[in-house]
Amino acid sequence: MVAPNTIETGSFKYHVVYHSTDLDVLPVPESGMKKFYDFFSKNYVAPNKTEKFKGKIFILFVIEEDGSLSNFNIVKNTPKAIGEEVIRVLKTSPNWIPGKRNNAIVRSSYTLPITII
Repeated sequence: MVAPNTIETGSFKYHVVYHSTDLDVLPVPESGMKKFYDFFSKNYVAPNKTEKFKGKIFILFVIEEDGSLSNFNIVKNTPKAIGEEVIRVLKTSPNWIPGKRNNAIVRSSYTLPITII
């Protein structure tokens, strides 16, 4: 038997990742967006090489069914050191409440805007 969010083809199983437009309930940080951004601000340390960088970056990641974050990808042109630091902070962040589709918890992608000032 295959889980409802799994596609099986031969010997491979693919776990579906839904886009936010396909969800009935969007994923959110367990403590809310404001506290999530507060956590990010307190833990982000600007890399020395890029201290003068200012601007908005976008990071795409997957919220797993257990609320953990994975598969990080910087979407916009961003200095490598800043992208690595953003990913480091996100890996240490508290879990999210996963999204739902048809009343079932599912894996979903999320694009997070972050403004570096």
